[in-house]
Amino acid sequence: MSREVARIEVGKSVFAAAHMMLTEGVSSVVVTKNDEVVGIVNRLDLYAAIEGLDAGGEYPVGSAGK
Repeated sequence: MSREVARIEVGKSVFAAAHMMLTEGVSSVVVTKNDEVVGIVNRLDLYAAIEGLDAGGEYPVGSAGK
C-alpha cells in the first residue's frame, strides 16, 4: 500500500507549509523543486521560524530574542 506524501514547492511561505501540515494531519512536509526532493520541513522547523532561530539554536525556553 502506498500513500501520497505531503509536499510543497520551494519558495512557498512557512505559513503555507504550516497550513498544509494542519489540513493534511502530518508533522512534516517534503520540499520539492521541479518535482525533485530538495528537503523536508517539520514542526520544529516552523517553531524555529516563528522564534527567528535556526533549528540548531541553543536557546533556553523563553530566552529567544533577548
